[in-house]
Amino acid sequence: QRVWLPTDRGGKQVFRGEGWGSHWRGLPYQVKWGAWRDTGKFERFQGGTVHHASGLYLVASRKWWQPKGSKTRGVATFFQYGQAPPSVALVRQHVGGGVVWYGPLRRRPADEMGLAFSDALLTRQSTFEHHFENEVELYYLLDVGHGLTVRPDFAFYQHPNGGGLPNTVLGIVRLMYEF
Repeated sequence: QRVWLPTDRGGKQVFRGEGWGSHWRGLPYQVKWGAWRDTGKFERFQGGTVHHASGLYLVASRKWWQPKGSKTRGVATFFQYGQAPPSVALVRQHVGGGVVWYGPLRRRPADEMGLAFSDALLTRQSTFEHHFENEVELYYLLDVGHGLTVRPDFAFYQHPNGGGLPNTVLGIVRLMYEF
């Protein structure tokens, strides 16, 4: 979740969340939800200040299929929702979801491929030209081994940053090493 809060003068952030995971018809799922609160002082977009900001979030994922004999390979979906106060947060709501295919090739069980959609609803109390930003992302994570992964990633952004920027296609390659 992206929550952009313009100022926080001396506040404390508190996060509270709950979640559970289990199996349904032999396949795992997880649901997490929670809330956050920041006791700082925030400038409102339309003038004045508030002495706190708070929001909610929900994340859910479910594996729908896996080949027999494998616990790591399979196809899963996920959903995300987040909410923040539109008087001080640039992103008032975020909705996202997608599908991930873990181990798409039998010989490469640690690889993964994913497709995701994200919709950031921007506050109408600011000066955005467009009050939303959408993203569609496609990636393939190649597990090279010994903690090294290579991830080609392509994303399309509609109304980036809610401004007058043109729609954008971004392609990057991420090298990651875990030790």
